Amino acid sequence: MPLEIKTLGEPSGEFPPDQRLDSWKEIAVYLKCSERTVRRWEKEGLPVHRHPHKKKAAIYAYKAEIDGWWRDGHERLKQIEEVPEAGVEEPPVVARAPWWRRLWPLAGLTLAATMLVVGLMAGRFRERIRGKIPVAAFHSVAVLPLENLSHDPEQEYFADGMTDALITDLAKIHALRVISRNSIMQYKGNRKAMSQIARELSVDAVVEGTVMRSGDRVRITAQLIEAPKDRHLWAETYEGDLRDVLSLQDQVAKAIATEVKITLTPQEQTRLSAARTVDPAAHQAYLRGLFELHGTTPEAKERAIWYFQQAITHDPNDALAYAGLADAYYSQSTQQKAPLEVMPKAKAAALRAIELDDSLAETHAALGFIKLAFDWDWPGAEHELRTALELNPNLAVAHVHYGKYLLLCVIARKKQSRSFDGPTTWTH
Repeated sequence: MPLEIKTLGEPSGEFPPDQRLDSWKEIAVYLKCSERTVRRWEKEGLPVHRHPHKKKAAIYAYKAEIDGWWRDGHERLKQIEEVPEAGVEEPPVVARAPWWRRLWPLAGLTLAATMLVVGLMAGRFRERIRGKIPVAAFHSVAVLPLENLSHDPEQEYFADGMTDALITDLAKIHALRVISRNSIMQYKGNRKAMSQIARELSVDAVVEGTVMRSGDRVRITAQLIEAPKDRHLWAETYEGDLRDVLSLQDQVAKAIATEVKITLTPQEQTRLSAARTVDPAAHQAYLRGLFELHGTTPEAKERAIWYFQQAITHDPNDALAYAGLADAYYSQSTQQKAPLEVMPKAKAAALRAIELDDSLAETHAALGFIKLAFDWDWPGAEHELRTALELNPNLAVAHVHYGKYLLLCVIARKKQSRSFDGPTTWTH
């Protein structure tokens, strides 16, 4: 049965004007969480007031009341944790009532059972507050677009880029099915219930969170939710220097893998524990390049190329920037520019990316498509695309390119069967 949300009227007592928070957004910033979390906490007693005479009730809250609610939760936890263990006293000696002695073992058992139940309930309560309720293993997860807490439109690319990076990190965990970026971006700014999102995406769990960048400092807050039940399971905040942003992303991915009860392979453990530092200017240019690459206009593709080139200028050894540059070049082919004008550039960028780091699925996916669509080197394309899927089984673009490869195989097979009377030697 859903919890009933009561509308709070005006609170007793006067609060200074600067104590008032006049929107879900202001309350979320004050509590350092997302607006969706604040709405969920209202069901658990967060003191949020509404103007009852408005059709769409405007909400507001007071910092003092929120602080009191927060402290009250921790006091309840403290009281539970400080409950002393009840001892069993010796029964009084009653000369005229010997039945006490006969009933005492039963009373002791009853007391022990009662204490056991109370202990279990207290432990459950503590786990609920701390977000550590044990859950069964999950096998699929969706990372919703991270909310840009700076509320600066110029920083949207950074929040979207961090979302992409977290999806990529989780997607490399072979035992976990991760929903692609194209599928989750429809929920950016969306207020659908978690249970509905879970049904639409067919996932067990959802990750939502926020990202805040201030100068060279980055703070990521992530929450894990058992989506079908809309139950909060885990939350944590990670903060560090922009140079260590890859390490922060890997920490989040590793923590999520632990919470969903996924066993990491030794290779995955090593990768998530050995993130390299980045040049802040190069990383920002790379994220901006990804943001523009997802655009649909010719101008967006040109900007993507420019930003990836800027990233390479700042860090000539950035393999991901070269892979992004290859993607941007071949995205212009045929419809915007002649293949002979851009595809050789795309191939050179992809080869350089693999030369710098052949452990990245993105580099092999880019080269695989170039071999398929430009070189017509089908065995080479198959090798590169299979390698990409082995490195990252959830990489959407690798699946798309491999699907194109299989489709061409079917078409060629049909043409070959029409050209020869004898049995075909086609092996695919």
